[in-house]
Amino acid sequence: MTRPMNFDQLYPGRFLKAGHFEKPRTLRIKDVDHEELHGDKGPSVKVVISFDDEKLSLVACKTNGLCIREMFGPAIDDWIGKRVALFAGEWAGEPCVRVWGSPDIERDIDALIALPRKKPFVMKLRALGKPAPVERQKPKHRQEVSKYLHLMKDAAVTTDLDKVLDQVAEDNGLTTEETALLLDAAKRRSGQLTHLVTEQVPA
Repeated sequence: MTRPMNFDQLYPGRFLKAGHFEKPRTLRIKDVDHEELHGDKGPSVKVVISFDDEKLSLVACKTNGLCIREMFGPAIDDWIGKRVALFAGEWAGEPCVRVWGSPDIERDIDALIALPRKKPFVMKLRALGKPAPVERQKPKHRQEVSKYLHLMKDAAVTTDLDKVLDQVAEDNGLTTEETALLLDAAKRRSGQLTHLVTEQVPA
């Protein structure tokens, strides 16, 4: 048996509490129903969500219900079988269970939560199944290509640039793509040198 790490884990009862979530957990919805529960203010009807492979259910406050609706739509049948990630949040200074997101949504959602007599606020619902963005890296040039690019950059006058282009033309080891890249770089450098000469000529 796992040693409890939080007070809520000492007395689990029937329902999930904030102390059951050291980090977000993803659960699959099995059923959604109303149930009359007895609290400090007497009996009241609550929304209860049960999950596959989890013996404890969730008493879903309206904030959590609105979040799930934003992810899966208003039809309760569409919620069944969907995965929802829950985490330990806070409300009015007290710990509570909140919705983190789902692997079953395609994009992040900013859900506007508007409750009676409360200031509206936004809950971010994360698309946990989307792949992380791939950072595009600048292609690395072969040493020979880098050498020509460096010589072009150091060319102070167009005659120096022409000498580099002569070397490029005679280099049979360059691929078509590399040659095109170097010719494009030479064209840009030629434009820069022409601009510098124009600036140095007195008006």
